[in-house]
Formats: sequence, structure tokens, C-alpha cells
Amino acid sequence: MKTKFLMLLCLLGIQQLTAQNNKPVNQKNMNEYTLFFHYPVINYSDKQNEQLKQQWQALLKNWKERGIYISANVYQPNAIIVEQNNNKETDFSSEGNFVGAIVKIKAANKDEAITFTKETPVFSVNGSVEIREERPRPNKTVPVLFIDTFTVPDKAKTDFLERVKINRDLLKTLPGFIEDHAYEKTAGNSSFNYVTIAVWENEEAIENAKQQVMASYKKSGFNMPEFLKKNKIILHRAAYKEIEN
Repeated sequence: MKTKFLMLLCLLGIQQLTAQNNKPVNQKNMNEYTLFFHYPVINYSDKQNEQLKQQWQALLKNWKERGIYISANVYQPNAIIVEQNNNKETDFSSEGNFVGAIVKIKAANKDEAITFTKETPVFSVNGSVEIREERPRPNKTVPVLFIDTFTVPDKAKTDFLERVKINRDLLKTLPGFIEDHAYEKTAGNSSFNYVTIAVWENEEAIENAKQQVMASYKKSGFNMPEFLKKNKIILHRAAYKEIEN
């Protein structure tokens, strides 16, 4: 029974496919809404689970095509409740109702978000959907990507990767840092074979990071231009912002 119950969480389910709307939504001035699916504890037959699976897959495809869907997360019925002086594990499936999934969508306003939730079957099993809107953050800025591309000879690979690790560890400690990634080319004919990407809150954070990195180089006696010249490494770098729709 529990396996069938967990399958339900993964499926979420929707109403009959004939109720779906294929009309694309207006992408201008869209807001993000988070849908919390509150599910009752019900056991389903294998046939019902398969039907729900097919319906949910169709809905996701439909929402993606219409520009509604952003992301989805599905949750197990058990959780750990952390209190100030106590931690306890609980199984919500024994309490009759719990948040089984969270889905993020785009909608023009709350009324439209409500309309979209009507396409889901949570109501057919006496469940409900909680709609939340993110609280606006003052002075919200657009993240900036700082991208470096490197052309590294094979004999310099080991020294280069050691320096990349040192730099990445440093960046993670600086204000305004969001995340970073490093990639090695595996196919293609581009002139560079390594790429590093650091995501920052804004351009001010990048400028501060540059100063902090240079200070770290000076303190450790590391000279970047000499390192690149000695190892015949070619570096190109630039800052990028995401193109808005």
C-alpha cells in the first residue's frame, strides 16, 4: 500500500486531458507562483496510478508548451521535525494530509494562477492547492556571470588545475559570490579547452572580488601574468548578463 501511495506523490495527477487548455499564455509581465499540493492519504490501484502517470506527463508537456511550467519537486511522506530542544521523525501519511509536491509556475496574476490549478486533480481526491507568491526583495539585482576561457597545453594541465582549485576555493569566501563552475572540453573545435564561470550578485561584487584575488596573489607571491606566460596559457575573460525575454 505504501508503495502505491509513494507513486501517487511522484505522479501528482491532473483532471481529464480534455480539460487542458492549449492556448499559450502571454509572457509579458509574468509573475512566479509556487503551488503547494496538499494530498490526503489514499491508496490507489495499479491501473489508477498508471492513468495518473500518463495524465501528469501530458500536463507537464502542455504547461511547458504554453510557457507556464518552471519546476517541480516531489516529497516523501516522512520528515524530520526540528524543534529548539528536540528532533523527531514523523510520517505524515499517518496524519491524513501533507504537502506531497511543490510546483512553480508563471502566471499574470493570482486569478490566473488559480485557473491553472483547476487543471490538476488534487481536488478530485479531496486535496487542495496552496498558492504562494515570493515576497519582493528591495534593490533586487540581476546576477552577473564572469567567464574565463583558457587554452592550456597538455604539459601545463596539472599546474593549471591546481591554480583553478585555489582560485575557486577563494572565490567561495567572498561577498556577493553565488556559485561557480569549471569545465574541460571533451569535443569540438574551439581554440580554448577550459572554461570557468563565476556567478556574482552584481558588478560591484565582481570588482571587489578582483581586488581580493589580487591581494591574495600578492600575499602568496603568485604572479598570474608570469604563470600564464611560463605555461603558454592563453586567457580571455569577460562579464555577462542574462538576456531578458
